[in-house]
Amino acid sequence: MLTRTKHAFTLIELLLVLLLIGVIASVFMPLILRRPSHDTWTHVLDDLNNIVFYTRQEAISQQKTYRITFKRPKGEQADSIIIEEETKDPEHPSRFLYIPITSYYFPTTYTLSSSIKIKAVYIGHEELFSEHPNNGASAYVIPDGLVQDVIVHMIKTTGTDGKEDKMSFRMSPFFGTFELLQGFVKPAK
Repeated sequence: MLTRTKHAFTLIELLLVLLLIGVIASVFMPLILRRPSHDTWTHVLDDLNNIVFYTRQEAISQQKTYRITFKRPKGEQADSIIIEEETKDPEHPSRFLYIPITSYYFPTTYTLSSSIKIKAVYIGHEELFSEHPNNGASAYVIPDGLVQDVIVHMIKTTGTDGKEDKMSFRMSPFFGTFELLQGFVKPAK
């Protein structure tokens, strides 16, 4: 007759496994729970480049003109960057409207941290933002994927002393990427 023995974990084995899980959790949980700061310049640069990349891909794949609009809403709301799509005006077929797009896999409206403000947006040599901050300033992306020459000035207020950190984000129209520059850079003439 064959007898079967039951195998079970001993209390010491269970405690060792729980101890090992605790050690691993104590090492990796701070890394997992650490939330990225949305008010660092490199974070803003990465987000701007992602917006441009997505907009260029949409313009090429849909064969439509898109625009990236930099806005300062009225009131205390944070500045934002919105991706908009060109559509024909149903009331005036010879005119075009730009409507914000939506995407299930990419945020098409980017809201800046409350400590960061857009001060100026240059499209080519013309500064558009300071005259009409509520209307915004828009950079266009054509169906070939080319982007207008853009420079965006931003200020970040740091600490309780109100110190301002000034940065410029300059678009390379050919490559469609922003680069980060210290201070406020004016367009080349």
